[in-house]
Amino acid sequence: MYRGEGPGPHTRDGCAVELYLRVPYYGEVEVIAPSIPGPDVLELGCAVGRMTRHLLAHGYRVTAVDNSQEMLAHAPAEATRVCSNIEDLDLGGRFDAVILASSLIN
Repeated sequence: MYRGEGPGPHTRDGCAVELYLRVPYYGEVEVIAPSIPGPDVLELGCAVGRMTRHLLAHGYRVTAVDNSQEMLAHAPAEATRVCSNIEDLDLGGRFDAVILASSLIN
């Protein structure tokens, strides 16, 4: 199993949290916003909240999910943060849109 390298904490699958904190924002929310029909967004695999921040800034109510507490700790507190594997997630609610961006990497 790959363990990752670099300073600071790593996720169970070996991703360095520090690396994700350095990934720049490329305007993804502005691209997908016209396709989001309502205010409630479920963001799966939010990592450190790179997109979460911009979804919130656009007025969406975001439920941000990641299976790494180390990543999720950096997601904005204004989002509802849920630490869970996607496969085990059961929120019992409905969302206007579900976003899964760059989460399932082999």
